[in-house]
Amino acid sequence: MTQFLRASAWLVCAVFALIGLAKPYFPAHVGFFVYPDHHWAFGLIRNTQGSSEILGVFVIPIALSVAALLLLTLDRDRACS
Repeated sequence: MTQFLRASAWLVCAVFALIGLAKPYFPAHVGFFVYPDHHWAFGLIRNTQGSSEILGVFVIPIALSVAALLLLTLDRDRACS
């Protein structure tokens, strides 16, 4: 079970890094979006029509910071834990 959680955490780390790095290339489709019916979406979104992007370029440091914190947490030597 621990290996599964560790692999899932590495995947989440990679996704947050991808979101942070993709924002300059796809600014209209990457971010934190809120739709008129009050549901929200975070990440790479295909259909952003009618939504408003809340974080703007601040999604880059937020996503990269989360990825860095996960990386620091996951990159510990197993002998230390």
